[in-house]
Amino acid sequence: MDQRICSDHVSEPKLKAIIEASTTMDRPCDYCDRTAPTISAWELAEHFDTMFERFFVSTTGYDDEGWGSQWDEDPEGESVLDVLERVAGLTGEVAENVVELLGDMWFDRDTMAHQYGADPHFVENEKFDEPLSQAWQDMEQSLKYEVRYNNPKVLTLLEQVFGPILDDRIEGREGVIVEIAPGRALGTLYRARVFPSLKPMEKALKSPERELGPPPPGVGRAGRMNAKGVPVFYGAVDPEIAIAEVRPPVGSHVVVGVFEVARPLRLLDIEKLILIDGDGSLFDPATYNRRNRRDFLKKLVRKLIRPVIPEREDESYLITQAVADFLATHGELDLDGILFPSAQVDAKTRLRTDARNVVLFNKSSDVASPYGEGSPFLDQETHFQMWDYDEDRLIFDPELTTRAVNPKVRLPSAIAWGNETLGPALRLDRDQIKIHQVLGVRYTYDTTPVRHVRVEPKNETK
Repeated sequence: MDQRICSDHVSEPKLKAIIEASTTMDRPCDYCDRTAPTISAWELAEHFDTMFERFFVSTTGYDDEGWGSQWDEDPEGESVLDVLERVAGLTGEVAENVVELLGDMWFDRDTMAHQYGADPHFVENEKFDEPLSQAWQDMEQSLKYEVRYNNPKVLTLLEQVFGPILDDRIEGREGVIVEIAPGRALGTLYRARVFPSLKPMEKALKSPERELGPPPPGVGRAGRMNAKGVPVFYGAVDPEIAIAEVRPPVGSHVVVGVFEVARPLRLLDIEKLILIDGDGSLFDPATYNRRNRRDFLKKLVRKLIRPVIPEREDESYLITQAVADFLATHGELDLDGILFPSAQVDAKTRLRTDARNVVLFNKSSDVASPYGEGSPFLDQETHFQMWDYDEDRLIFDPELTTRAVNPKVRLPSAIAWGNETLGPALRLDRDQIKIHQVLGVRYTYDTTPVRHVRVEPKNETK
């Protein structure tokens, strides 16, 4: 227990640094006589005890009577000695002494039981999300039954989960925040709107920027990433995905608008959070925290993007709306929106198309007005007609006309330019508006047969 160990007997960098940071140099290392900073064998064993508790799962245990035993004659995983050698380079007498000390730590003299069995074996833990998952459940309950806005439980947990995303990396290089801009990848977004009949569609296309873009404040319904009355822009990277997201019924018409990104926007690619690094020294508490967060984010991302049954939208959207509100108002993150995979398409569709959605927060969801470039004056007017005559027959032939007119009315700059500081975030391409009539819907599904058990009556004899 009192034997001193120097850093020459370990190879793991963090553990070497811990030993070298020791101020104890009053006697040489008991294993090599080197005069250097040392720690006691017991202290070294405590570091390993913490490591096993955090990063390993025991495959051995003790029996019902409390006496140390193995569950299997040939237990799965590595022995303690093998783990010490692999993760820290401990060998020989040093390793044997640490193993002996760990055995003392793991033996309960009151119950005469070995915590991990008489011959402990371990495998590395692959699940670290439990602490944050419990905190998330508490947060959900608080949102539902206590305070929704400025809830301290919500803000504290969301800061812990999302606050570090500026530093998150995938394979040490790629970040989780992407920038879209005019002329770059993802510079074009698609937004669909479903119409059950032709009359409201005809009225809407007379003002396409207003009707295909986000609704005005106070009007829109609640969505996955917005509370009721808070306008945001829901779009997709692919027009097919945009149509799938509005879930149109057979016989309806869907208008798809093409919106060009008008200025640089910062988006959190939420699917990348599943891939963030969790590597690091097993002797660094920060590694344990990173793995807790990484594994929790995997579970959280699945929750955020899973399909929602319409009848349960209000309840299911409560959490995703809280996440969106937090990200939209976080000053350091400075995000304009979120990029996330569609929940409305199957695996085959994902293989052949970019099945991702974009939500642009309220501050970045403004669409440029249809007025002339470089002038705050009204110098265009819009006309839309849906029908035309072919000989004596009325045919469906939609046409949008943008006509230049002499300036008449001076408009306030806020109406002409949207965000006065940055300019509008999006611009509708009037040349690419398309109307789709839904002729059919194809569902993909898993099938589980119902097992039928037939029970015959028993023959009763008297």
